[in-house]
Amino acid sequence: RDSVPDRLLVRLTELRLLASTRFDEPRALQLAQESDWVMTIHGCSGKDATILVGGLHTPLVCRIRDSLSSAGFRVDTRSGLQGLNPQNLCNLGRSAGGVQLELSSGLRRAMFLNLTRSGRRLTTAIFSRFVAVLTSTLPC
Repeated sequence: RDSVPDRLLVRLTELRLLASTRFDEPRALQLAQESDWVMTIHGCSGKDATILVGGLHTPLVCRIRDSLSSAGFRVDTRSGLQGLNPQNLCNLGRSAGGVQLELSSGLRRAMFLNLTRSGRRLTTAIFSRFVAVLTSTLPC
């Protein structure tokens, strides 16, 4: 968090229905282009606690999908939310492939006290498990 200006974080959290292929914040685009690969996390509709996993970095997508599934998360894909467009923010890194995660509203409700700004500061064990899986799976 320290490497991303608070103003940018506020802007990112206030965006609504901005397609990842139309994202144009200059500093974020520069950061993406200077990175080997990019992972974006979005919210999608759905009452079930589901994570949609996509992107053009196929080996990493498969590794994350398998790790999340093994940890008990429901993993799926949905047409239109697969992160397959080369202009998608997740695919703008040097490898031209990244990962896009879409967290269903059902999963987000299970991860936080509630989905208000203050409620999202209070996380649950499900959120901690999600973060632990990604931390142990990502090639950082």
